[in-house]
Amino acid sequence: QSYCLKGSCTSTSKSDGTPCSSDALDCTTDACRKGKCSHEVSQGCLISGSCVKEGGKNPSNECLGCDSSQSALGWSVLAQAICSDDGNECTKDQCSTQAQCLHLYKEKGALCSPDSNACTSDECDGAGKCSHPLKSEGSFCSRISYCSESLVCPGKSCDKYGSCTLAGGTCSVCNQT
Repeated sequence: QSYCLKGSCTSTSKSDGTPCSSDALDCTTDACRKGKCSHEVSQGCLISGSCVKEGGKNPSNECLGCDSSQSALGWSVLAQAICSDDGNECTKDQCSTQAQCLHLYKEKGALCSPDSNACTSDECDGAGKCSHPLKSEGSFCSRISYCSESLVCPGKSCDKYGSCTLAGGTCSVCNQT
């Protein structure tokens, strides 16, 4: 094969890997391949004539990004990636295999924001809502007995109405040992 350099042509090809004219892109290696100047992507991706760092996201779709293991020349679907938060604590915000941001319901029983009532569970209902069902009657709502003003009182438990009350018994004098 022949090639031309500065107006002079020759029939001898440069060997593979010999540097050649630059394409001015940081993400490519400019070297001869099979007698031609090649600009192969060497880091990240080359998308629409621009270099994109590995992991860089498409500005118009957060579920597409540079993943050179999938494609060094185009946007790749970032399936299972976290996408924009919809503000609902009972949804998982993740990209689908079709590059769409989905807000899937968390499973029933997943924790959500407490309602400040120790006699309710704070859990997602499996349909995207945070619910606060009553705990069963007798559930503990105060972890330990406490001693206050020289009195020791039994722990507290939930009643059938969702109130945290003294768990049967009365307070007695604290043991001063």
